[in-house]
Amino acid sequence: MTPAAPRVEIYALLDADGTVRYVGRSVNARARASSHRRDVVRYPDDDRPVATWLRSLDAPPRVEVLARVVASQAAAAEVAWIRRLRRDTAARLLNLRPYEPLAGLPGVDPTVLKRVRWSVARTVSAERRARVSVALQGHAVSPATRQRIALAHAGRPKSPEHRAAITVGVRRALARRRAEPSSRGI
Repeated sequence: MTPAAPRVEIYALLDADGTVRYVGRSVNARARASSHRRDVVRYPDDDRPVATWLRSLDAPPRVEVLARVVASQAAAAEVAWIRRLRRDTAARLLNLRPYEPLAGLPGVDPTVLKRVRWSVARTVSAERRARVSVALQGHAVSPATRQRIALAHAGRPKSPEHRAAITVGVRRALARRRAEPSSRGI
């Protein structure tokens, strides 16, 4: 029997009157909504529209699961829901997608959009990536985190260099296993 494909929930955060304000995706929509609220408290300088909206609420927003999809289709399903709700005049989405033509949409501040586009276009230097890589070497990653990383990358194509690196890593792991004395006593 093959295991079921991992499922991802496309969710909406709604304000008190039932207006859809934000669309996202997560393995667990309720837990993700809670983490949105924690992040708002943890990062008071976050001025993204969704963070500003969450700070203005007296109670947590209502969470509604819009769809459950296979992990490899989650990104496309999320974008489809955002585009569908952008056409709905009742929905006032706070999602900012820098690749979408957002100029003129109600509730989208052009200065915030410009800042978001800049932050997405910004690249991390090779030196900074190397420092982070060295700092994280030997860092243990829990099985739950490995699963979340795998879900986030499901369905993304890998470059030939990435595939080659995976092959090298698997071969090294197998060689280490063969070199270790057997614990089975054979």
